[in-house]
Amino acid sequence: MLKKWFKVHWRETLGAVLLLSAFFFTHRFFFLPGDFRTHDNVHFIRLYDLDKVLREGQFPPRWLPDLGKGFGYPFFNFYPLFAYFVGEVFHILGFSITMSDKLSFATAGLIGVVGMLFLVKHFFNYKVAVFANFLWLLLPYRAVDLYVRGSLAEYWGMNLLPILFYFLFVFLKKRTWRHFFFLIFGWFLLLITHNVVALLTTILIGLCFLFYFCLEKNKRLTPYLWQILAIGMMAFSLAAFFIVPAL
Repeated sequence: MLKKWFKVHWRETLGAVLLLSAFFFTHRFFFLPGDFRTHDNVHFIRLYDLDKVLREGQFPPRWLPDLGKGFGYPFFNFYPLFAYFVGEVFHILGFSITMSDKLSFATAGLIGVVGMLFLVKHFFNYKVAVFANFLWLLLPYRAVDLYVRGSLAEYWGMNLLPILFYFLFVFLKKRTWRHFFFLIFGWFLLLITHNVVALLTTILIGLCFLFYFCLEKNKRLTPYLWQILAIGMMAFSLAAFFIVPAL
């Protein structure tokens, strides 16, 4: 049975193997033991303090006691926390603070690969999606974010974009309740991941809705306006615990 399946789907299997190989190549240092140095070399103390305040019962976390030269700092009042929550999950599973931080970087990259595969395949085919993914993984700015700047939150925000826009375009095509809630959840995650990426993406989502309306000339704008407003308000409501203090 497996041999027969592989004979039919060998191209898809080969594409998946090549993509995973490219992913591990571009993220290989994040699976090795030890520290790594970047410009933004502060993720370890943030994750350490996040773990500390969560164990003390502070939820949602806001005050990190070891920042601000030991006086404490209301860091998560204005800085998105999702990327560190992913690292905290790995730490709870038994990984060290250092390894959990690196696995958060790697997980972001894997989410980006899966999202780009679904997004491009939605418009073209599997072969084009695999090729586009190679270009995506080898973007110079991704290397800068990973190995020079080391911007964990921005790297997560960048890699959430493909899956978020996949949810958007599928919703515009099918308009089912399932995709309605998928889009809300994806938008919510972006809002608590990176401020600037979320702001620019929110503007772009609105433009996508207007562009889609222009293509659907026989339909009125009102239903689409209600849809985008409802989705946006629900996503912002879920993220209000962070957005309101940040503003």
